[in-house]
Amino acid sequence: MVQPKTPTPLQKTQPRELSRQTTRCGEMRDFFQKYLGELLTAVIGGFAGWFFQRRMKRAAVHAAQADNQQKIMDLYQEALDDLEARYEKRLAFLKRECDERFQSLQAEIKALKQNLERWKQKYRTLRRAVEDDKAKQP
Repeated sequence: MVQPKTPTPLQKTQPRELSRQTTRCGEMRDFFQKYLGELLTAVIGGFAGWFFQRRMKRAAVHAAQADNQQKIMDLYQEALDDLEARYEKRLAFLKRECDERFQSLQAEIKALKQNLERWKQKYRTLRRAVEDDKAKQP
C-alpha cells in the first residue's frame, strides 16, 4: 500500500497565493476598467494640447523673429540717419574752424607785411643816411 504523500508547506500555500494573486489582478483590472476612460482622456488631451501649443509657439517665435529683424533694420536706418546729421554737424564745425584759422593767418600775414614794409623803410632810410655820410666825407 502506498501512503498518501503529505503536502509540503510550499504546496499548502500555493492555492492561497494563487487566490491572492487572482484577487490582486481582479482589483487591478477593476481599477483600470474604472479609470481607463479618464486616463485615456488625460493622455489624449495632453497630447493634443502639446501638439497645438507647439504650432502656436512656432508661430509666435516666427513672429518674434520678424519683429526683431524689423527692429534691427529700424535701428540701422536710425544710425544711418544720425550718421548723416553728425557728419553735417562735424563738417560745419571743421569748416568754421578752418575759416577762423584762415582769417587769423590772413591777419598775421597782413601784420608781417606791414612789419616788412617798416623794416624796408628803416633800411632805406639808413642806407640813404650812410650814402649821405659817404658823400659828405672826402
